[in-house]
Amino acid sequence: MLWLPATACPGKKGLGKLVAAADIRVFRDGKTCGQRFEVTCTGAGCKKGKKVVVQIVDTCSPSKKNPCQTLTLSRDAFAAIANPNAGVVSVNFKSLK
Repeated sequence: MLWLPATACPGKKGLGKLVAAADIRVFRDGKTCGQRFEVTCTGAGCKKGKKVVVQIVDTCSPSKKNPCQTLTLSRDAFAAIANPNAGVVSVNFKSLK
């Protein structure tokens, strides 16, 4: 996991370490900038029963280096719900409007 600079959501820097980038389906042309989501890890590599609340500060596109399928979490957010060495994990998430 890499620290995510706030680039796609102007003015959303400095929101703490529990942040995420969202793929285009979740990002919805910036409509979710600043929105908070509760994320639960659901499978191998997860810390059982752990949840984390993150704020969307950027968008991401899948690549070999970053497999962003729905959300890419900051290091601290990922470590709150999964083994940091797990890499890619399955998650459920919901908006906390």
